[in-house]
Amino acid sequence: MRDKSPLIVIVSIIMTLSACGSDDTNNSSSNGSSADAGASAVDAGASATDAGDNRPSISYQLALAGVWESAFGGNETISDSTWETPYGTSTVEKFNNDERWMITQNAADLKDNPSKFNRVLWTEPKSVTKDGFTHTMTYVCTVAYGLDSLELAEGSTQTADDSDPAKSGCGGFGWTGLSTIETEGTWKTNFGGVEIINRQAWSKSWLRGFVNKDRVAFTQNPEDAEYAPGRFNRLQWTANSAGKWYYCTTDFDLESLQAAKDSTKTADDSDPAKSGCGGFAWTEMTP
Repeated sequence: MRDKSPLIVIVSIIMTLSACGSDDTNNSSSNGSSADAGASAVDAGASATDAGDNRPSISYQLALAGVWESAFGGNETISDSTWETPYGTSTVEKFNNDERWMITQNAADLKDNPSKFNRVLWTEPKSVTKDGFTHTMTYVCTVAYGLDSLELAEGSTQTADDSDPAKSGCGGFGWTGLSTIETEGTWKTNFGGVEIINRQAWSKSWLRGFVNKDRVAFTQNPEDAEYAPGRFNRLQWTANSAGKWYYCTTDFDLESLQAAKDSTKTADDSDPAKSGCGGFAWTEMTP
């Protein structure tokens, strides 16, 4: 990966601006009423309830809502109102899902351009198959940055070339790639259950972060969970072989997301069907 230039860092900070719009242009503070916007919310994570068992979900209007991994490293968490990145958090002021643009506002304590407004574009999300898993990927580009008002950002005619976003088209650079967790999907377990993994949740727990190349995820139990409510966990998964893969919770009942990320507990994946996960077999997952 190339070193980040100051421009790229600025772009990453701006992406803190979370947002994908609804059918009609909406303020992020509104719930939105478009039928298509509602469908986007279901696709983004409300389907976590499809298999029942009180799986956590929030119905967002923003099409890109959820947890993503940036091509520059780290996770970016998007909601209807905020975009959190490793560089800070911006507020989402307006968005349009159909036209794929958003207006964000920098935090008041940001060193450069505090409280200024930005216009961000994103590409149509696509399914990507890699190493046996199929997950979702999109690209984002900040086309106007540091504007004095919401109106100026919304009225900006600056655009970007999305013909080859991985390499070029965004101010002389490639767009910033965002990927979902590679285990995204609906899976059957060897215990007879069904686990749904999406941009919001891993089965019954909230998804708070992940690193695809390390095959590690960080989750948080719901506040109303029977065991360890609100606590954090570290999960590890194996490669996908002919549609079958395994996962193990290597650490649990942790007090914070940072504690989960700092945990060094791992599992032995040499024979996951039989052992290696705290003295037991790993959980088997199949389509």
